[in-house]
Formats: sequence, C-alpha cells, structure tokens
Amino acid sequence: MTNHDGCLPIFANLFGSDSEEEQEESTCVPQECHPCCHGVDQVPGLYIWKGWLTEEEQDSLLDGIACDGWLAHGLNQAMHFGADLPHFLHDVLQKFPTTMLPSKVASREPLFNQMIINRYNPGDGIRPHVDLMRFEVLLEGGDLLVLGGSARWDWHHEIKGVFEEAYNEKRVVRGVRTSITLRRMKEGIVLTEAA
Repeated sequence: MTNHDGCLPIFANLFGSDSEEEQEESTCVPQECHPCCHGVDQVPGLYIWKGWLTEEEQDSLLDGIACDGWLAHGLNQAMHFGADLPHFLHDVLQKFPTTMLPSKVASREPLFNQMIINRYNPGDGIRPHVDLMRFEVLLEGGDLLVLGGSARWDWHHEIKGVFEEAYNEKRVVRGVRTSITLRRMKEGIVLTEAA
C-alpha cells in the first residue's frame, strides 16, 4: 500500500468522499474483535483478520463463483451492482464482523451493494499508482482485509506481478488467487452501459 493525497473524483462520485461517515474510525479493538484480528500500525483504519474464512468456506465461495459462471470464458474480473448480492455470499455476509466497522457504516442497510471478483493467475499483479511510503502485508487464503477511514481514502495498494517472493524471510509461491471486494455505493447512483 502506498499513501496518496485524496481520491480520484470518479471514485468519490460513486462511493462518496471523506464524509463524516467514512472518516469515523472503527471502534474495534482488534484483539477484542477476535484473537486473529489485528490493526496495521502504519495505516489507521486497516485491519486484517487472519484465517477468517475456513478452507470449506473458501471452497464454497469458489464453487459458487464457478457454478454461477462469474468468471467463465477466461474472464478475470466480474462486477455486480445492487443490494441483491449473489447467493454464494449469503453465509459470508451473515458472519461479517461489523464490529470492525465504524458504527455509521455498520448500521447501513444493505451493508454492501457492490461486489467485485478478481482472479489473479501466477505472475499477475496490480500496478501501484503512487510510489511513496510502503509496507507489506501477506494475505493468505481466508484472510479478511477491512479498509476504512485513512486506509480507504489516503492509500493505494498493489500486488507485485511475480511468481514468487520473500515475505519476512518466508518464500511465497504464487498460485491462482481470487479476491472478492464488497463496497457500498452512494445512494442515487445509476450506472448505465457505455454504447
């Protein structure tokens, strides 16, 4: 993740900006939410819950994505907009730890109304937009990453496009990775297809 000043106007139009709701920090004391949950000191509003999903839950999500054809025909990204999120997310949303969110965000109905699925093959990455202060976080299968406040609005992230790398003297070999991003779009946003 790298720090930057402000957010892109298009994202502010879709998801809001540094509103009072988004700037409020979570009242979560990470170790009190769960022993596996911890904050990242360098970035206020960034929380990681190691092993949040079990292997069975991860398999169920991947099966749902495959059975519903979200990434069929070689697609590596799919999006859904609207409160009627796909059925395979139901159990995940039921167990989502709203205590990790600011109270105004945690009380929203629906909590999320956008889903993005990304599939990364070995060697795929996401290029950084800004090259300023850096730190590394290792996310493994089943980990939950929550971004809010400064972590959401003031930082960019990247995934190095490599087949393997070292993290804390540990060799990490990349396999196929699938991420699911859940967000809440601003009220009144209407998306139309480009002609």
